[in-house]
Amino acid sequence: MPQLIEKLSGSAAEVSAHFCDADHAFFNDTRPEVHNRGAADEAWTRSVAFLIKHLQ
Repeated sequence: MPQLIEKLSGSAAEVSAHFCDADHAFFNDTRPEVHNRGAADEAWTRSVAFLIKHLQ
């Protein structure tokens, strides 16, 4: 990911990357062994804000 972010940063594209300390499938609340409520809430908030901004 760092190489991709660096490459995109040099382009006309708007780049924003966020990383969280969570396991794969952290959003899956039916799997308590991987679910991370804090990371899921943050990812959801950022995703919705992105869609609102870019799909209006």
